[in-house]
Amino acid sequence: NDTATTEIYTLSLHDALPISLPMVNAAYQFKQLTETLKQVKARFPDKSNITILSQQDTTYDTLIKAMDAVRAYKAVQDGKVILAELFPDISIGDAPR
Repeated sequence: NDTATTEIYTLSLHDALPISLPMVNAAYQFKQLTETLKQVKARFPDKSNITILSQQDTTYDTLIKAMDAVRAYKAVQDGKVILAELFPDISIGDAPR
């Protein structure tokens, strides 16, 4: 089971912004993560890189869902649904213990 928090960090040292992804009712809040990262992207529009630091017991499915949540989101532009970029350059590492 995924009982630990998956933590998300931007890579750049001068604007590193740790964001934790807590569980609510035994489920990660990926939509909330995407909404938070939309705000971060508005502050740092030129940034495309992010690092996901996960606990050892994080499942593959959870990691993929986190990657999907940080990469892009569905938006409507000119009446069409598009994938708007967030942070597509993803690095993965182990969270500190």
